[in-house]
Amino acid sequence: MPGHRAERDIQPSDNERPRVLIVDDNPVVQMLLQDICAEYGWNVAAATTVDDAILAAGLQHVDLILLDWQLRDRDGDPLDNVYALRAICPATPIVVVTGQSPEALALAVAHAGGQGVVGKPCSVAEVTALLKRYRPAVADLAVSR
Repeated sequence: MPGHRAERDIQPSDNERPRVLIVDDNPVVQMLLQDICAEYGWNVAAATTVDDAILAAGLQHVDLILLDWQLRDRDGDPLDNVYALRAICPATPIVVVTGQSPEALALAVAHAGGQGVVGKPCSVAEVTALLKRYRPAVADLAVSR
């Protein structure tokens, strides 16, 4: 029908879509998270080191950071990574992704300025729940396609 746009064509532009920064040095985990986030309407930026993540967050607005707990690029306390990203993005939610017990880390991550902890392997449902929590309208739009 002339002048009619299909619902699938009416999507937010890249500038309107939220941006997630995925920081993980495991390429399989990073790809999985990227695919889920993109499917649910998010622009995705990725980094394999905290230094690269700090650079990326300094160059573009980020609406959510998914941060691997055990990055191999830095020695010392993994909480230092949360503090470093919090200093660059003071208002951006930071969720730690870990192979350890999320319950054991939750309080320490919260004290460092993080908003949550999710365990690895994380399910699609867990990741999409995070996306809905931080940008419900965008996640709902993607689900309705």
